[in-house]
Amino acid sequence: MAEKQPKSYSIRGIHSGDIAKIGYPRIDVTVNMTMKEKRHISTTLGLDIDKKIVLYVPTWRGETKAANRFDGTQLISDLKTLAKLNVNVIFRGHPISNRLLKDINIPKNVIIPPPDILTNELLGIADVVISDYSSVFFDFLVTNRPIIHYLYDLETYKRERGLNLSEEELPGTIVKNTEELLEAVENHLVNDAPNDHYLKGKQRFCPYDDGKSTERVVAWFFFGDQTDIEFVKPIKNTTTLYLIGELKNQKLFSSLVNEIKDIKDHDNIVSLLFSNTVSKNTTKRKLVANIDNPNINFIVHDKNMPTTIEEAFAIHHFNKYGSFVDDRMRAYYNTAFKRESRRIFGDTHFNEVQNFDEKSYFYKSLGSNVSISK
Repeated sequence: MAEKQPKSYSIRGIHSGDIAKIGYPRIDVTVNMTMKEKRHISTTLGLDIDKKIVLYVPTWRGETKAANRFDGTQLISDLKTLAKLNVNVIFRGHPISNRLLKDINIPKNVIIPPPDILTNELLGIADVVISDYSSVFFDFLVTNRPIIHYLYDLETYKRERGLNLSEEELPGTIVKNTEELLEAVENHLVNDAPNDHYLKGKQRFCPYDDGKSTERVVAWFFFGDQTDIEFVKPIKNTTTLYLIGELKNQKLFSSLVNEIKDIKDHDNIVSLLFSNTVSKNTTKRKLVANIDNPNINFIVHDKNMPTTIEEAFAIHHFNKYGSFVDDRMRAYYNTAFKRESRRIFGDTHFNEVQNFDEKSYFYKSLGSNVSISK
């Protein structure tokens, strides 16, 4: 996450806060679960205490969350197969895809836990976890119990969403059809000891998840105690901000995007601020989607800008007349944009700012309030 998060959230090279390797507080729930808590959850779910527990937790499918989908036929077939085993089968769908599953007839002997039971509590009682491309396996690694990666639609998923890890990097057993899935579950119900590959994955992905992550977070975040905390060393780069905005000129927009795609300077982090209207323009959206450069951050500005009544009036007056009535109105205007700049960019100091939407009062005013490194 220390490597992936800055890139995935477009904060690489411009994030001004600290990143610390502490572990995930939610995994404390799994690590620290007591026998009393396990019995309570088992009783709540109506589990047969003489049978082992198999938990199936797949992620959602589709290119976007809004257009997500799920193969209900495949799911029912797999659950029916698992339900034939002499085990407790628990199924927890991803929150994004749950609405798609409401009309699917889940086999009666498959347990659907209520939402007030946390996924990490389910992981705490599971003997075997079946997942796919979901990050849930990271949380289960700490238990040393068997993980099965069920990748029945690997090529489709890889094309639509992409993968952060290769098949070889996944720590569990990889299966790609129902027959292999059944065989793997039956095997791991008997042979549950982790192999070397599993343990290497555990050391790589969750060395900080020792059950005390919450303590470290609270101590550091609220009380400034940095004891036993490993910080990620910040990378010093030249940072350039391009205020692209809406840029209505399609030809100029296309030319600019092509120019950005060809950036080869690895010491320069370029941040692009677009208006959210760009995402509604199919041609522009496709152009931007073709930019594949780890040194480029994407920031989208929503049209909503929090202001006081006085600031809103000052902005409205300036947009209409191009001037202010007095210095007090000017001060309200500048205060609003100073706040907006900090809301978007935090305490980042850019080495250079270029505004490509000069006809917009908004981007002109925003650019003049961005912090520039001396």
